[in-house]
Amino acid sequence: MNVRFSFVLDKNVPNGPGYTAYENGFIEGALNIFVDEKLFFHDPYVNLAS
Repeated sequence: MNVRFSFVLDKNVPNGPGYTAYENGFIEGALNIFVDEKLFFHDPYVNLAS
């Protein structure tokens, strides 16, 4: 069985003075999990850090 994880980081995040992505929990993107090259799971808005 071949399992592959793909995470594409969303680079459109708010920014400004004093803003850090880690403190505000805004490191997110799309997560895909493939099993034997077939899409098994897809979530377009996974929060990577909170």
